[in-house]
Amino acid sequence: MRAWQAALSVFMVGSLCLASPAAQVLAADAGRDFGCTRPVRVGLVEFGPMYHQGKGVDIDLLDELARRTGCQFDIRITVRAKLWPAIEAGDIDIATNSISTPDRARLARFVTFFGFKNMMVMPSAEVGTTFSMPALVAKAGWRLGLVQGFRYGNYYDYHLKMLLGDDRVIFYETQEALFNGLRHGEVEAILAPSIHYFFYLTAAEREHFTLVNASPAPPTPSGLALSRARFSAAQTDNWLRVVEGMRLDRTLHRIAARRVSAAAANTMIEY
Repeated sequence: MRAWQAALSVFMVGSLCLASPAAQVLAADAGRDFGCTRPVRVGLVEFGPMYHQGKGVDIDLLDELARRTGCQFDIRITVRAKLWPAIEAGDIDIATNSISTPDRARLARFVTFFGFKNMMVMPSAEVGTTFSMPALVAKAGWRLGLVQGFRYGNYYDYHLKMLLGDDRVIFYETQEALFNGLRHGEVEAILAPSIHYFFYLTAAEREHFTLVNASPAPPTPSGLALSRARFSAAQTDNWLRVVEGMRLDRTLHRIAARRVSAAAANTMIEY
């Protein structure tokens, strides 16, 4: 376990022994402690089991956060490419399933608790036992599908610079559209979180497409991005403590396991 998690775990175990989540809510002031003087505008994007057609891990997570903090959430459905401009403009207060980058860190503070492994999806017939980003670059006729505005982690973002700027990259607004592009032959390969392979492709389709680990990097930490314009550093720490409490009492595991397999849920949380 990471050092900060170990230290926080000791603190949270002691706190949880003294008060139940319900008692903690009664003792908290939502406006003072969590920045909830008014409903919090949360930006959600299509993201497989995390959010799809009004359901998913994100909705269950927000319901539990509302119960534990006393905050009210105003959900705004958007697409990835518009999410961060909306945060910068002050139209969105919190984004889910977000990873930190230097540019984003200027606008938000991050509370990470899930880890997503981004992997390549491509036709099974074209893949041997291994594949890599350099191998993709070498396939001059292959087009790669990506979601506009999505960040895939340092390894992929670095290697994608070899492809960006030419006609080999096709951008899509949503993860669902990305998989439809692969399904219809608009691209030869896509990059997506591994859990999406099992969500968007049927069992029959998965016989024709392979999920390939083309990166040596570990899962990318992901979670809530809290606007610096809305939440102070102290308030962000309070959000972190609430989420860590949900990890310690395994609420996060139960929420994730409703939408993905138990094994996938454990991998997401214990990354």
